[in-house]
Amino acid sequence: MKKGRIILLSLLLLVFAALFFALRGPNISNALKTLIIPELESATGQRFFAGKISVNLFPLFIEIRDLQGLDDRGQRFIKAGRVKGYIGLSGLMNKEILIRRLVVREAEISAGREKVEEIIGHVEKYLAKESEFPFKVVVKSLEVGADTISLADGKSRLLVQGLRAEGLLKTPPRFRIAAKKVSVLPEKGPQVYGMMEARFAVRDSKIDLSSLRISSRGSVVKLSGGWDSRSGSGEFRTELAVLVDSLREFFGLRNKGEGSIRASGGITLHDLSADLLSGIGIEIKAKGNMYLETLMEILKVKERLEGKLTFSGEVKGPLNNLIGKAEVRLKQGNIYGVEVDSLATDLLYRDGLMSFLKGKGEIYGGKALAEASITLPVVHTFTLHVKGQGMSSKGLFRLIRWDPGIPEGEVSAELSSAGAVFAPVGSFAYTGKGGGKDVLGRVQGVAGQFSMADNIIRFPQLTISTGLSAAAATGTVDLGKRGLALSLSGRTTDLADLSAPYFTAVSGAGEAEGQLGGSFDDPFLDLRFTSGKLKLFPHSLHLPFSVHEQTLPLTGGRGDLRYRKNLLQVREFHARSPWGEMQVKGEIRFPKAKALFDVASPSYNLHVSARDMAMKEISESLPWGVSLRGSLSTSFTFTGEPWS
Repeated sequence: MKKGRIILLSLLLLVFAALFFALRGPNISNALKTLIIPELESATGQRFFAGKISVNLFPLFIEIRDLQGLDDRGQRFIKAGRVKGYIGLSGLMNKEILIRRLVVREAEISAGREKVEEIIGHVEKYLAKESEFPFKVVVKSLEVGADTISLADGKSRLLVQGLRAEGLLKTPPRFRIAAKKVSVLPEKGPQVYGMMEARFAVRDSKIDLSSLRISSRGSVVKLSGGWDSRSGSGEFRTELAVLVDSLREFFGLRNKGEGSIRASGGITLHDLSADLLSGIGIEIKAKGNMYLETLMEILKVKERLEGKLTFSGEVKGPLNNLIGKAEVRLKQGNIYGVEVDSLATDLLYRDGLMSFLKGKGEIYGGKALAEASITLPVVHTFTLHVKGQGMSSKGLFRLIRWDPGIPEGEVSAELSSAGAVFAPVGSFAYTGKGGGKDVLGRVQGVAGQFSMADNIIRFPQLTISTGLSAAAATGTVDLGKRGLALSLSGRTTDLADLSAPYFTAVSGAGEAEGQLGGSFDDPFLDLRFTSGKLKLFPHSLHLPFSVHEQTLPLTGGRGDLRYRKNLLQVREFHARSPWGEMQVKGEIRFPKAKALFDVASPSYNLHVSARDMAMKEISESLPWGVSLRGSLSTSFTFTGEPWS
């Protein structure tokens, strides 16, 4: 009895061994090829080849090795190293071949959009017609491992690497898909790289998305919801955690990548076939921080808008008519060339216009109110209005790129600009402490109106005062060519206020008019002045003969001068005094001058003529004590440097 059992067991082992090798032999492989390959070709409309097909008993599965699909040009569009179908026997009574698990490994797919659409069309027709195969094939679960999937649409391409997909094909079918790297490579525009994981179920025409997670360059996007392909409607919830540095890499930006954005909200889809932008609606709340110049680079705005931006707000509406509101804080910024220490403002986006409202901030050390707007996405116009008090004059001089050399002071100003380019108009009032060593240092107040266009500042009205002198001016300052063209008129209670401490020989009230011109580096002043009463201090002229330290009154005078930093041209100087009348022409050079009104170390080349000079007054001013009588008319030329 025991011996019979051993013989029976041996026979069974021999049968199983024979079946094992027979099912893996070439005959079975060829037979299965003639059964399976034609069905694949009929279903897809493409040609298929398989290296080997075998059957395994324990567990029971059919394995296809080196499956390849070729198009009509002989180009391979799919390859699978191994395809296994684990078969259950419970469905045979119902004429079903039950594939408990279909596993695809080492797959590679490369096809264009036209090829994919062609295969889908063939599959739909295949499923619609009645199958000639006597058994119905039922797949319970699916596992796919693909090394590379490449789908092309023209010159644009979708590349999926390291794909792992699982599907439970019960009712409703459920799927899990994960890819190590998904690359969207458009023909134009930025390329997208990231990891992807999704879980979803299919119910008739509806897709229920449990979760979709995409991560790229440290940023994460999460999505969940549902979509009905029949009606084209859907609703999703989303969460975003975006690093600005990933946006910088994505868009290929040059500006700063510090910052992050967090957002959450809903996305609705409806009737996408009519108008994609109007069919997608969003309602998202967001907060974050980034550099304003980075945001402007993304929006392709070339105007100067810079600074560290912090915001909190919401965006809602269809994509073609979005409305956005936010509270915005800006630090160490620059708006159209205006330096901003800090700014708090409300932001509103509607109808393609981004507006900054109710802005309060610190600008150039002072307080300011500001409002601005800009059109998006194409910037064809903008507006700006700033009103400030207590601002540093040095900061504003940096704004206009011209420092007139007056002391630092406080400025109140108001400016507005509107149009396609920054061209502000406005008014200002400067208050300085004065007390400087020369006339520029003694300026206490400047006020006026201005406009700026094409890099030229125009002053239709300008007043300047030192306390002892006041002048009105009109004209232009050309920032591009660094040139001046101003007309001046004014009066002073003391001419020494204009020339001290470099020239103090003349004092008294006077009126003048002239032009300030030339370049920033070498300006000139044309001046014509008249005076009814002057005082001359001869000893201050350092003439080459000794004169008693006395004051000589002048009963009237007029002059026509051109002054540069290194040269004073006396076109005409005429004066009357108790001594008589005198006239001076010529020039005085200042070779060591470093700045305007620096008239130290002069070198004279003057022609002096006198008429009806009273000899008595002249002789009494000389040290030898000889008294003379009569009158003198003479002329002489004075050249060289004065005696020290």
